[in-house]
Amino acid sequence: MRVSKVKVKDGGKDKMVLVHRKTTGAQLVYSGQPVSNETSNILPEKKRQSFDLSTLNKTIIKFDTAKKQKLNVDQYKIVEKIFKYPKQELPKQIKAEEILPFLNHKFQEPVKYWKNGKEESFNLTLLIVEAVQAQDKRKLQPYYDWKTWYIQTKSDLLKKSIENNRIDLTENLSKRKKALLAWETEFTASGSIDLTHYHKVYMTDVLCKMLQDVKPLTDDKGKINTNAYHRGLKKALQNHQPAIFGTREVPNEANRADNQLSIYHLEVVKYLEHYFPIKTSKRRNTADDIAHYLKAQTLKTTIEKQLVNAIRANIIQQGKTNHHELKADTTSNDLIRIKTNEAFVLNLTGTCAFAANNIRNMVDNEQTNDILGKGDFIKSLLKDNTNSQLYSFFFGEGLSTNKAEKETQLWGIRGAVQQIRNNVNHYKKDALKTVFNISNFENPTITDPKQQTNYADTIYKARFINELEKIPEAFAQQLKTGGAVSYYTIENLKSLLTTFQFSLCRSTIPFAPGFKKVFNGGINYQNAKQDESFYELMLEQYLRKENFAEESYNARYFMLKLIYNNLFLPGFTTDRKAFADSVGFVQMQNKKQAEKVNPRKKEAYAFEAVRPMTAADSIADYMAYVQSELMQEQNKKEEKVAEETRINFEKFVLQVFIKGFDSFLRAKEFDFVQMPQPQLTATASNQQKADKLNQLEASITADCKLTPQYAKADDATHIAFYVFCKLLDAAHLSNLRNELIKFRESVNEFKFHHLLEIIEICLLSADVVPTDYRDLYSSEADCLARLRPFIEQGADITNWSDLFVQSDKHSPVIHANIELSVKYGTTKLLEQIINKDTQFKTTEANFTAWNTAQKSIEQLIKQREDHHEQWVKAKNADDKEKQERKREKSNFAQKFIEKHGDDYLDICDYINTYNWLDNKMHFVHLNRLHGLTIELLGRMAGFVALFDRDFQFFDEQQIADEFKLHGFVNLHSIDKKLNEVPTKKIKEIYDIRNKIIQINGNKINESVRANLIQFISSKRNYYNNAFLHVSNDEIKEKQMYDIRNHIAHFNYLTKDAADFSLIDLINELRELLHYDRKLKNAVSKAFIDLFDKHGMILKLKLNADHKLKVESLEPKKIYHLGSSAKDKPEYQYCTNQVMMAYCNMCRSLLEMKK
Repeated sequence: MRVSKVKVKDGGKDKMVLVHRKTTGAQLVYSGQPVSNETSNILPEKKRQSFDLSTLNKTIIKFDTAKKQKLNVDQYKIVEKIFKYPKQELPKQIKAEEILPFLNHKFQEPVKYWKNGKEESFNLTLLIVEAVQAQDKRKLQPYYDWKTWYIQTKSDLLKKSIENNRIDLTENLSKRKKALLAWETEFTASGSIDLTHYHKVYMTDVLCKMLQDVKPLTDDKGKINTNAYHRGLKKALQNHQPAIFGTREVPNEANRADNQLSIYHLEVVKYLEHYFPIKTSKRRNTADDIAHYLKAQTLKTTIEKQLVNAIRANIIQQGKTNHHELKADTTSNDLIRIKTNEAFVLNLTGTCAFAANNIRNMVDNEQTNDILGKGDFIKSLLKDNTNSQLYSFFFGEGLSTNKAEKETQLWGIRGAVQQIRNNVNHYKKDALKTVFNISNFENPTITDPKQQTNYADTIYKARFINELEKIPEAFAQQLKTGGAVSYYTIENLKSLLTTFQFSLCRSTIPFAPGFKKVFNGGINYQNAKQDESFYELMLEQYLRKENFAEESYNARYFMLKLIYNNLFLPGFTTDRKAFADSVGFVQMQNKKQAEKVNPRKKEAYAFEAVRPMTAADSIADYMAYVQSELMQEQNKKEEKVAEETRINFEKFVLQVFIKGFDSFLRAKEFDFVQMPQPQLTATASNQQKADKLNQLEASITADCKLTPQYAKADDATHIAFYVFCKLLDAAHLSNLRNELIKFRESVNEFKFHHLLEIIEICLLSADVVPTDYRDLYSSEADCLARLRPFIEQGADITNWSDLFVQSDKHSPVIHANIELSVKYGTTKLLEQIINKDTQFKTTEANFTAWNTAQKSIEQLIKQREDHHEQWVKAKNADDKEKQERKREKSNFAQKFIEKHGDDYLDICDYINTYNWLDNKMHFVHLNRLHGLTIELLGRMAGFVALFDRDFQFFDEQQIADEFKLHGFVNLHSIDKKLNEVPTKKIKEIYDIRNKIIQINGNKINESVRANLIQFISSKRNYYNNAFLHVSNDEIKEKQMYDIRNHIAHFNYLTKDAADFSLIDLINELRELLHYDRKLKNAVSKAFIDLFDKHGMILKLKLNADHKLKVESLEPKKIYHLGSSAKDKPEYQYCTNQVMMAYCNMCRSLLEMKK
């Protein structure tokens, strides 16, 4: 039963209950009110309904279970009514055999319980029979007495559990923490714990024999009753417990006082609950599984692993406590703040890794160490192998030809990333207050090795000023690349730009849904079947994709997204009337729909829990309320709470914005947006089209006004952040912006307006590619050579409709999807993938098929739209008959499907094939592969960031140490440094910060050196045994250190990287995270989820060496004409989300050795 993050009635009002934890204990409190202990006030009376449901579920089986067991459901309802509605009349007659099947196993036998030291008992089946015969509910009093006792007992246990849910620091530790601390010394010294004593005391071998003797119950057909068998195992364990802990009358006080034995016992209980669950579970054990899991050795080994994992987690938790200096006055609020900061830091770590990879590509693309490390950066500069052309791709101009100025430019980009990265990677205290206030950077020279340079004194100030001045040009270019100029008249665009003031920043309200979610949700609500899922919101503006040709649809999508983000959101979140109207409309429609679906329950509707927006509410106040409720629901969703699974606040917010945007678009000034029309002559050459577009772009530039309010080009901290942002792509910038918005709302002390503006400014030009090949290549041949690896050998691309060469037969066409892979360093990888299979290349056959399909594609799109409209009409006709309860069904939809279903599916497949060919001809598939690669590497770097954090917390646990580590380091190499040269300066051991010795360049005193060497040896032993698990094996230690760097620094993309495939790196990452089994198991799920997001189903399997391998990679399905995955295959009408050919490329990406 949930007692936190739920609502209760108090004083006639709904109040959200939260748990407020302190070091002295925990208590239930009301959200949004001064902290006051409400535990006794809430339990049990405010949760009476939940307790009643709990006793009902404990007494009888659930309705679904009765149906599954093919019991008489009518008889079930008769029995249920006796308990669920105690004030209603009893049935006229009932037999014991009609009751027994519906009772839970505990109530099928006489029930015994202890009340006030006295044993009570009753037989529920006999009580019911007697009560029915006498038509007297007083006969059920023994059951009601048990129910009262049960509620009070459970309430008391809940109160005690809540009170004990304190924040464990160093005093008043829980029994579990005490046990883990008792094992800690042994574990850190050897990397393992010896449980022989507890195996013997607990008589584990005897227990396993008892479990093996439990015989599974089978039905007439020989099928095992799994639930009954698992209950039998639980009963065997319960019968074993008195032999260890004694009985109520004769307790074994010594064993009961042994904390470690108690924890051992709890692990046994969890073991059985996991492998032999009594509650509903997907687990299906075979006979071999049962034999394996009931072996004594299996049980012993698993418990040891579980306890070792728990000990490590406890060490990390202690280190976290020390790191954040948590004291006796620590509360839940402090823990929430730490969690919020950590989440933001981890996100920022991945962003820094991506930026650092781009710096490496510019400075030294063969560097496999940390390019941000000062020593490695200097070594790379000495190679003098910098890529000025690539640098200009990021900053608009190349590097200076003057050596000193060039090095200042390069030290500047390093400093912008390195100072953020080092602060967040090493979890420095108050790091988040300083990472965005960087004003100086290291810029060493021969005469001044410690020289610092202010960003306001560099070329980057002029670059930032230039970027601010060119915002109109960047905005106009964005309109061109987005397709607006190609599909809307200049008159309409000028009118839009001069009538409305577009905002540089979109809304800064967290949880305001993104455009994609609003756009897709609007299409569903406007065009789908109107039922309880998608009911009438009276929408007009969300037209289906099938109404448009591909390119005109993309142009319209771009325009709507621009209007939503930069016009609608800033206004809607400040226009109280428009916002309140949308809120009121959505709540009204939701209630009407509920009354329509179920007239008997007018009070029960999805948004009933959402309070109306009152006259006293500002938008900020109301959204703060909604955000609070939404966060509670999201927490429930993450915790997979069974009750209240519908996320109503999330749906409510989405519908408010869907309706608000629809109302906004109804202004006549936006009418033209819904009617994109080609503005270029279809027969013109690519060069002619490009020239025309440039002219149109120039004609609207003066009207493209986006004015920053907070970003200042003379502020060094603003310039430093600008440099950082210029090193990111659009995806990372968007993510950083969204995380900043959420983080800013969580910590009110920070002001982020200027950061958000700088991000938006950089977004305008982040992934923009020059259209003239001369801006990127020294010759036509060089430009065409860039395309050749992706095209079939011998293909005559000069005749491919101006796709790669302009109509003059020699001027190359720039492909942004290729150039972005060059910019971000994935080109060589993409070449490798495409070269794996000739079918991956763009071929003459592809061009011929694409060129042929172009002639009929618009007609087919229209045909698909017509078919879909006919099916919708047929489905609506069926629904109407259903509502009118006609006996004779016409089955219009089924008849339509029988006649046109296969044709509809063939058209969908043809359109999908055309889109795939179109993607290949324009290299869109390469851009998707590039994006997937960066996401995969970024996700891996995120796991390494967790490893680094835990590594540091592991060290922080050793609070009494004389020396402290500064982060993840190669301890073996430090050891060598100290021994190599007797006069080694301590400042060169830069990975150690020292509480006693000042890092001032003085020679180390020999006595201090001995202490430091001894410390390093001890520290290596501590980490190798307890964390890295390499048992002082120098080779394994180095391999682990190398793999950590390989992943953290995106070395997979470097020229001289080690020979790993991505699936190899995933396995290595799992090995790196072996110290936390939950985290290790999360790795595979994270990548499965990532491929799912990209429209693919990734299945992994373990080989004989327990390494993950790709079992299959297939497209996800899209279901049409009302069919679903639950239907039989012959009734499914589905197409692939992505082509199988693309899945094959992605599989090559995973398995290919670099």
